[in-house]
Amino acid sequence: RLRNQNRKCGGYASPYDDRRDAAARPLTTEKRFLKQALSTSMNKALMTKRQYYLYTTPLVLMFGVAVLFCGGTSCRQSKDESTGAPSTKPPTNLEHVVIGVLPYLDHCYAIVGKELGYFHDVGIDPELREVPVDQIVPLLKNRTLDICSTPPGILMAAWDAAPELCHFVFGNLFTGYAILARDELQARPYKTFTDEGLSPAEAAKQTMLQLQGKRLAYPPEDAITPFIDLSLARAGLTTKDIIPVMGDEPRILNAMRRKAADYYTGGAPNRIQLQSEHCTPIFTAYNLAQLAKPTADSEELAAILQSGWATHKETYDKKHELILKLACVNYRIMAALDDGNPKAKEIHLSYLRKLTGEAEYKPEQARALYEINKFTSFEKQARWFNDTNSVEHFKYINGAILKTWTRRSGYFKKPPPTLEQVLYDDKVYTELGQRKADLAARRAQLAQSGKPSEQAAISAALAKSQQLERDWRLEEAARILDVVQLPK
Repeated sequence: RLRNQNRKCGGYASPYDDRRDAAARPLTTEKRFLKQALSTSMNKALMTKRQYYLYTTPLVLMFGVAVLFCGGTSCRQSKDESTGAPSTKPPTNLEHVVIGVLPYLDHCYAIVGKELGYFHDVGIDPELREVPVDQIVPLLKNRTLDICSTPPGILMAAWDAAPELCHFVFGNLFTGYAILARDELQARPYKTFTDEGLSPAEAAKQTMLQLQGKRLAYPPEDAITPFIDLSLARAGLTTKDIIPVMGDEPRILNAMRRKAADYYTGGAPNRIQLQSEHCTPIFTAYNLAQLAKPTADSEELAAILQSGWATHKETYDKKHELILKLACVNYRIMAALDDGNPKAKEIHLSYLRKLTGEAEYKPEQARALYEINKFTSFEKQARWFNDTNSVEHFKYINGAILKTWTRRSGYFKKPPPTLEQVLYDDKVYTELGQRKADLAARRAQLAQSGKPSEQAAISAALAKSQQLERDWRLEEAARILDVVQLPK
């Protein structure tokens, strides 16, 4: 009943949703998308949109870099009188971009870029619109939205109806479910075992053995039982080796509070609430994923997911420079959140409260939100694209999610998509990486050039270019180097 209510509210569906239920009610192409469209967090599958809302759910334009004013065949530049370095002007003629956001922490971070001026810095005027989950694909398809925050699984599931959409940049890693223990049990988390030198496999075994003969509260949903089964199997256990305390989310939350259960696994809102009430995660879906084999065939990897921004393929092709600028803003936001920038987090959580109606988050709840959602910088995302031995490689996580759809007989009426047809994130990541490498090479060359009398001006220009690159204003960082003349 809760699952059906969740669907009516536009909430998340799980890759492990009830197969019998799917077979019992034939769906149109559009409604099939609504039902299956979210292979995102298995956490979110268990609750109504409102329940999830309750918990999980411009910096002044900088002065500096050169601006070239061209008229006919002539060009001129202005300089900073104090340093001799080329100066910059605030962007004019901002391009209006409509950005779809969802009322979840991992899907509303665009507000950080808006409030801190990151969009304006690259010539973009952002308009943020909250959209229901079930409207992501229709609104991208009809161009009401230019981009929208979404996990790739939505686009995969909607392939029959909307093959013209693509995902172009990643932001965060959502880490899924966790097994929580009441603090008074003094149960040892997985990390304490690995810190003692145990191998990851042995640490998982010892962690899960603590549940043997104990009461585990969880909802009897297909969305969560794979995580429980796979986790128990790490210790050679099954649900026959524990005492299940099953019920809907309010019931199992109360079971933990009344001490009628020892351990808990369920939705993100209850997890966040219990973590503020003296309960501690001892094993998470992220821990489980780290034990998986680095392949798309690893079922464990479907329990976590990488999310970011999607767009129409025609927008990607015809406005490619705009897409790259948006990706730059995305990575600047990731750098701020990954570094724990207090102002960025304050803006982020404040906007989430506005979207969800939540009055305030306790420090423990805020910390739990950012533990579940790992906002990941450009540098740290390197392993997602370049390290084929990492279980976080984008092809393994998203390949495992895609397989949850392709394994369903008759789900796709057309040939199912390949990852390359949906995910353009690696192309954008590589292109931005190349531009950063080109900037570094140009700065190195210029640093060795010029007369002694020109060194001060060149050094100032190089410093500004480097700062602009750190701020992901790559176009300006390149432009400032254009006006530094190499000696003939």
